[in-house]
Amino acid sequence: MGGWTNINNYLATSSGEFILRLYKYGVRTHRDIGLEIEVINHLHGQGLPVARAFKNKSGSYITKVKLGGKDLDLALFSFVPGEARPYPTSGEIVEMGRVLARTHLGLADFTATHTKKYFRLKFETLRLATKISSRLQGDWAYPKVTSPEELKALWRRDREYLLGLDHRSGEELRTVSIIHGDFHPGNIKFVGSEISGIFDFDNLMHAPRLLD
Repeated sequence: MGGWTNINNYLATSSGEFILRLYKYGVRTHRDIGLEIEVINHLHGQGLPVARAFKNKSGSYITKVKLGGKDLDLALFSFVPGEARPYPTSGEIVEMGRVLARTHLGLADFTATHTKKYFRLKFETLRLATKISSRLQGDWAYPKVTSPEELKALWRRDREYLLGLDHRSGEELRTVSIIHGDFHPGNIKFVGSEISGIFDFDNLMHAPRLLD
């Protein structure tokens, strides 16, 4: 089980359909997992298309177990039907924007007791620069996409853009609240033309809503 962070398991029972989520112990704290569950249940209570978390017999949302000699944390969620749309249509993208706006409004009155990450533009820009620099080392793996020289030129331009973004975007970029942090088609399910579920709240952070 090395290399993974969490695994979702589908359960069909006489009581209904559920998702049993296994968290690799020690990768995320109980406070991190607890924040994810608090946000999910908060949004579920406001009618947003998200799963619902259930408590165990001890009244906790998180259960610690040992499986195959490894410590794991478990959490049980309701199953949300639907299918992913890796390449959404323009209408589906509009629907994603609408549901994202509802999510932001739904979190406007949410008070987090704990946050594992605060977004800082200058720090994130530096982190991205480090990642790009490492990609430029050794053999170039993306010759069909671009050249190292072109990437360097693009990054020089974009770095200046990012560092000046705070001044240009004003309050939009500085207004901070808790956001999903990983809102993209891979974390969304559709039934027909409507979104049935938003998933993977692992990257919750305090950040400008614009980032979502």
